[in-house]
Amino acid sequence: YPKVKLVIYGLAASAVLAAQGIRHEVRAWTPFNEWPQHLRRFDIGIAPLTTQYDRRRSNLKLIEYGLGHVPFVASNFGDYTNTPVGLIVKDDPKEWYRAIKYLIDHPEKRLELSKSGYKWAERYLMTARVREYEKLLWPEVY
Repeated sequence: YPKVKLVIYGLAASAVLAAQGIRHEVRAWTPFNEWPQHLRRFDIGIAPLTTQYDRRRSNLKLIEYGLGHVPFVASNFGDYTNTPVGLIVKDDPKEWYRAIKYLIDHPEKRLELSKSGYKWAERYLMTARVREYEKLLWPEVY
């Protein structure tokens, strides 16, 4: 896939990718208010998790992908495990390759996942959670 470009934000993974001979582009850390514009440029999001540290991560990255209409491939690990959208894969390079290749080769599946991902992620927006916050803040009223 000569037209495929792996873009990462921040330097954390760059040395590992370079050591493996994986072509990639590094972008500087992005201010919070600019992040959604960058995210929406992605054709496919990836969210790998493998370590004990990763078990404590939330599913925020997947929610961001969903809200940005970005289909994704994610690890079957930690809070990512029960995500009902996207392609969830085992920690196996062949599985990752197959899933990413599938999304590259099937633009209709990317579109389908971008829509279902948005519907899923929408439930995390504040407007969908106002009543829950009200109950927490003013339990004597609710």
